[in-house]
Amino acid sequence: MNVLVTGNLPDDIILPLRDRFHVTVHQQDRPMEREALLSAVRGKQGLLCMITDRIDGELLDRAPDLKMVANYGVGFNNIDIGAAAARGIQVSNTPGVLTDATADLTMALILAVGRRVVEGDAYTRQGRFQFWAPFHFLGHEITGKTLGIIGLGRIGAAVARRASGFEMPVLYHNRTRLPAEEEAAIDARYVDLDTLFRQSDFVSVHVPLSPDTRHLVGARELAAMKPSAYLINTARGPVVDESALLVALKGKQIAGAGLDVYEHEPALTQGLDALANVTLLNPHSGKDDMNEFFNVMDLASVLALKSEFSPVETETVDLSRALDRALGEDLTAPNDIPGFARATMDGFAVQAASTFGASEGSPAYLEVVGAVQMGALPEAPVGPGQAVRIATGGMMPPGADSVLMVEHTDTIDETTIEAHRGLAPGQNMVAGDEDVAAGKPLLPKGRCLRAQEIGLLAASGCPQVNVFRKPLVGIISTGDEVVPMEAQPAPGQIRDTNTHTLAALVQNTGALPKLYGIVGDEYDDLLETCRKALDDCDMVLISGGSSVGMRDLTCQALEALDQSRILVHGISIRPGKPTILAQCGKKAFWGLPGHVTSAMVVFMVIVRPFLYRIGGRTPKAVPPITARLSRNLASVQGRVDFVRVRLECENGKQIAHPILGQSGLIHTMVEADGLVSIDMNSEGLDRGSQVEVLLI
Repeated sequence: MNVLVTGNLPDDIILPLRDRFHVTVHQQDRPMEREALLSAVRGKQGLLCMITDRIDGELLDRAPDLKMVANYGVGFNNIDIGAAAARGIQVSNTPGVLTDATADLTMALILAVGRRVVEGDAYTRQGRFQFWAPFHFLGHEITGKTLGIIGLGRIGAAVARRASGFEMPVLYHNRTRLPAEEEAAIDARYVDLDTLFRQSDFVSVHVPLSPDTRHLVGARELAAMKPSAYLINTARGPVVDESALLVALKGKQIAGAGLDVYEHEPALTQGLDALANVTLLNPHSGKDDMNEFFNVMDLASVLALKSEFSPVETETVDLSRALDRALGEDLTAPNDIPGFARATMDGFAVQAASTFGASEGSPAYLEVVGAVQMGALPEAPVGPGQAVRIATGGMMPPGADSVLMVEHTDTIDETTIEAHRGLAPGQNMVAGDEDVAAGKPLLPKGRCLRAQEIGLLAASGCPQVNVFRKPLVGIISTGDEVVPMEAQPAPGQIRDTNTHTLAALVQNTGALPKLYGIVGDEYDDLLETCRKALDDCDMVLISGGSSVGMRDLTCQALEALDQSRILVHGISIRPGKPTILAQCGKKAFWGLPGHVTSAMVVFMVIVRPFLYRIGGRTPKAVPPITARLSRNLASVQGRVDFVRVRLECENGKQIAHPILGQSGLIHTMVEADGLVSIDMNSEGLDRGSQVEVLLI
């Protein structure tokens, strides 16, 4: 068995492996470069990877013989579990190996901030220590102080045991309270979160990052802490709102903080490193892509942000130009439609009572007293036992309340007919206001005007209509490797697919695309193009930047725009996790994935509802197609998976066949009829499961 080890690990780990397998080891301390890793994994059956290695579908496709992936660390945050499961690859890790190390580090931070160790060290190194004074660098006692632990798992419990050596009373808060015997074993008391913040002298965070724990410690929680209290975070950076922490530290709402992780690793929140009452250590994870994995928002929360953006203005257009436009106001019917009672069948206008009981064997005899000319007023009323000839669409004469179909009659002579069937009042005719009644709602604001709505407006006598202006959407493609569609790509280059795919999707959503071409990986060029697109357009889409560096460049450019704030930096979906949404003034600016399939899925699922919103359009709900899955589909809890499927009718039933493939393969979308979503709380779907297919 061929095994690749991506880290320069000690011999006591490597030698036992060599006894059983053919092992290739990356001999450098620096993480393997991405391309080197993709090359080295070919032909391997086993992979022992570091937490800095991104193990995704692209890599797994390079190693079709791979059977096992072992993560040298805690968790699986760097591994696409779903992609591995779909390929039958087992995945393992080393849970618990960092428990003691992290607990030790937590106590070190408590001592460092409480006793002001780092401040004193810096003071001395700067040559400022000239004499001893009794009140220089007075810190806080540790012994006997109350320690509040948020998340009493393995690491939290290890911290509690160490705190007992300092005689620190321990408060804790978990989603679920521990059994009494476990509380007694570590001498910890359960309290609600508000109480923990109010009563603790040191608050130590030990929770995983999830949508529920992101910014668990924010301005409200920091304000509840004692002015003499310290915050310790060795869990995940985004659990703490660092902007709020900066305000609290500057305003002396709390005494200090000890941090081993940061919200925007490896970058620090500006101003944090300038504060003397903060102890900052090298982050436990210095890779942007891993931090980004945690810093995500769930799909429902992203879609709820539509309300942050307002529709464009309205304009008046001729009805002949109103197709596929969104109605700009509620309309009330100005008149009845059709405006008069009219026949819906060729035959005779009669009084229904004159035909009661008529049949083939016992017909009713009616006198023909005239005929209705199309487009003209009837010349004669209809009385009992009388009939007037009428064609479909003709105006019903006074006295008539139904139409006897011509095929249900026989002509006796020029003035007499036999009726072979009885009628009910109102049969084979419509009333003057049966289609639309004057003064009643005609069409609602936001309705997309299709051919049928155009016909209704024409019938109502509306030669012009007020509609929302079509939003103008700027499209920017990025990447040094991207070349224009008409160019012949050199090795390593690709044609610009995203610009034209997104432009088509924009048009299909009732908006107008404006193309800004390809921008290379240069910050100044990117910022200039973003500013121009933002000035010109109502919404901007920038695609590309699949590398970590390019994503950072995109974020920097978005943050530099006027009145800009990042609303979303990562969404818990697949494909499309690294999606960015910024609000620039009143406009939405999207950073979409570089892979074309990911960009398309994000547009269809997320961007399109926002574009409907700013275009004033209220989309008509289209029920999804129900089908049965043809195979098992694996997924991972914590994200929504969108799987492309092809529909086939088999034995009268719709069958959904998953189309598996990487997010850069456009043919997977060409072959697909729709998308099936796997809920974020599910680990997959079984063959034969009934699923709803969103048609694309």
